[in-house]
Amino acid sequence: MTEQLYVQQRAHLWLWLLQRITAILILPALFIHMIILHYVNPNDIIEVQDSAFRLKGVLFLIVDSFLLFAGLFHGFNGVKNIVYDYVSKGSNRKVAAWLIAAAGLFMLVYGMYGLTYLMLRTDNTQAAIELARSAAFNITVASGVISVVVLVLANMLWNRDVRADAPVSGGGSS
Repeated sequence: MTEQLYVQQRAHLWLWLLQRITAILILPALFIHMIILHYVNPNDIIEVQDSAFRLKGVLFLIVDSFLLFAGLFHGFNGVKNIVYDYVSKGSNRKVAAWLIAAAGLFMLVYGMYGLTYLMLRTDNTQAAIELARSAAFNITVASGVISVVVLVLANMLWNRDVRADAPVSGGGSS
């Protein structure tokens, strides 16, 4: 039992530490991303073709991939921490953590698909451009919806825990 507790505490320590590290590292990566995109040539209109061309460069691919990974990890780990504030029962926490991890992994794979698609894209047809735009929009909407659903489910699980732990009122003598 002591060894299992030690392993759990170590895992929580690493998640806590990675939450802080991603918070610190997202800022300079976002700064680099914004400076290059919006201030190097401020009169340029940013098009999907430009993004596809930029992602062929290693620096952009590294920065954008890091932003995707760090942003998703930071956000979904934050959601998990919020859920843990509401859910006290261990089995419910485990289910919520697995659901959050699965959602985060799905969003990471989908986001990497979008980045890879843009990087490897060679045509500028309207269909290809629309697919890239819809992928970016879908990942944004899906991550928001998944976060809301997980928080609602966590609240429902928390309320079930509270009802289960509530004392049963004795009936009727005053």
